[in-house]
Amino acid sequence: MSRVPLLLTLSLSLSLATGCASRSGCQAEACERAEPDSGRMVVWWSPAMRGGLGSPERPLDHSVVTLED
Repeated sequence: MSRVPLLLTLSLSLSLATGCASRSGCQAEACERAEPDSGRMVVWWSPAMRGGLGSPERPLDHSVVTLED
């Protein structure tokens, strides 16, 4: 039984997972998005609910809410 297909599948899967997990060198808008932490929560808005967020030139798709203890 040939292990080539299994090794190829494993190699491609690991490469894909590594690429998706890496943020270094990212130039896409998705890399600039806010991330939640223990002191803040990020609310992602659907397109129908984004009215009034940001400016007409650059509408926002999320809001950051500061959490209090």
